[in-house]
Amino acid sequence: MGEVTDLQLIREILKDYKTSLKKDYSEAPSEINSILSHLIENLFEKGITIQEIKIRNHSYNNNISTQFSHYIGHSPKKYIVKHRLIIAKRILTDYRLRNLSILSLAIELGFSGTGAFNHAFKKEYKIPPNYWRERNLTRRKNSRGSS
Repeated sequence: MGEVTDLQLIREILKDYKTSLKKDYSEAPSEINSILSHLIENLFEKGITIQEIKIRNHSYNNNISTQFSHYIGHSPKKYIVKHRLIIAKRILTDYRLRNLSILSLAIELGFSGTGAFNHAFKKEYKIPPNYWRERNLTRRKNSRGSS
C-alpha cells in the first residue's frame, strides 16, 4: 500500500470528525435536526450559507437562525466556524501534518483563504495558527523526547 498523502490524511480526519458530531437533538424540531445534519455533512465546504441550507431543506422559516441558536447553542455560522477551528487545532498539532501549509489547511476546512482562517483562529484563540502550531508541536516533541 502506498504512502498516505497529507490531503488524504486530512480528509480522513475530517470524515471521522463529522461522524463524531452526528447526534440527534431530540428536543429540537425536525427542521432544526435536518438543518444540523446538512451543516455537519457540508461542514468543510466553502461558502455554505444559511440561505442555501434553507433552500435545500425547503424551509421558509425566517427565524431559523434564532431557532437553531436556541436548540443548538450557536447560530449556524458560529457552529460552522467553531467546529472548523476545533479540528484545525487538532490538525495543526498532528506531527504527521507538520509541513502542511496554512493555506492548504484553510482551503480544506472551507475557509476562503489564509486571511479568513487566520482572522477566525486569532479571534477565537488569541494567537495566529502558525504560532499555535509551532508552540504546540515543540511541546509535543519535547514531551516525547523526555520519556
